[in-house]
Amino acid sequence: MNEPQYILAKFSDSKRAYIRVDPKNAHRKALVYLPSGVDPSVRAEVARILEKSEDSLTFTNAKTDSVKLEDGRVLTPSLDAKVNRAKGLVLQYLGNHEIINKSNNDQLRTLVHNQKVNFADRDEWKFMVAANARGTGNPETTEGITSSATFGERQIAMNAHNHSLPAIVHEMFHILESDKMLNRFDMPDGLAEGMAEFLTCRATGVDARTNIGGPSIDRIYRQDLDFVNRAVKSNVTSHGEIQAAYFYGNMDAIKGLVSSYRLETQNREKTSFFYGARKSQVDNSSIKKSAELQCAEKCTVSRDVKSASPQPSRSQKKDARISGSRR
Repeated sequence: MNEPQYILAKFSDSKRAYIRVDPKNAHRKALVYLPSGVDPSVRAEVARILEKSEDSLTFTNAKTDSVKLEDGRVLTPSLDAKVNRAKGLVLQYLGNHEIINKSNNDQLRTLVHNQKVNFADRDEWKFMVAANARGTGNPETTEGITSSATFGERQIAMNAHNHSLPAIVHEMFHILESDKMLNRFDMPDGLAEGMAEFLTCRATGVDARTNIGGPSIDRIYRQDLDFVNRAVKSNVTSHGEIQAAYFYGNMDAIKGLVSSYRLETQNREKTSFFYGARKSQVDNSSIKKSAELQCAEKCTVSRDVKSASPQPSRSQKKDARISGSRR
């Protein structure tokens, strides 16, 4: 009953691909694994096939960039093909939201078209992650890095052994981040990542992205993405205001978002500190009680032995002291 289901849906103009659907359980909605590079519009088709609403499903990326087609062939894209498809998804998003039809349309379009992506092997990748200006991470699970240079000069590097096509999309959005937002002293890195992931999810059709190549399968930027989604849902900000800040540097558009993020982060840290301190108190109390109990037991044993045994000789006392010191 809990076995995954496989359905056929449109993958490209002339091809259909198999899509895995894990059934709903007590802890989550039914989980749909969208094939790598599929058009986001497939969400509606999947919901129609399953006779469900899109809101009743959770969409994530497939665990591999390889795609099984209707005729049984497995399509495994080259690195160049993944980069080109990632660029196509970003440009499609920008076009759908009329971002590349405004004042800087040619600049953004040209920037995406010309952006090169460096796929680094393990040793080079470890060095890159360690030198990352936005902080270090685990080289095994980190998929991509974008340099913190000025707009138009940023470089993208990807983990050659652990990355997905949606991860390339995420890094492509980083090259489009306005200098005003990138260099804003009070702009939290976590919020910037949450906003980039928010845009990535809308460009790729997923609700949340997961790591496919490393040991971790947790949702990527989970807390930060959840915060942005909740902020949009509760009208703290809007999709349009996120775009205004991210692409055009209108930081006034997300003043409330930045303030809310800082407040939530502070509350999270206080909660973490409280439970950490509480756990430390409990642990210290347990250690103290254990020590008192051990002392009481030793004192009781000592009194019993003293009353029941003859007094030791001087040599025996010396041996006992040496033995005791070794403990």
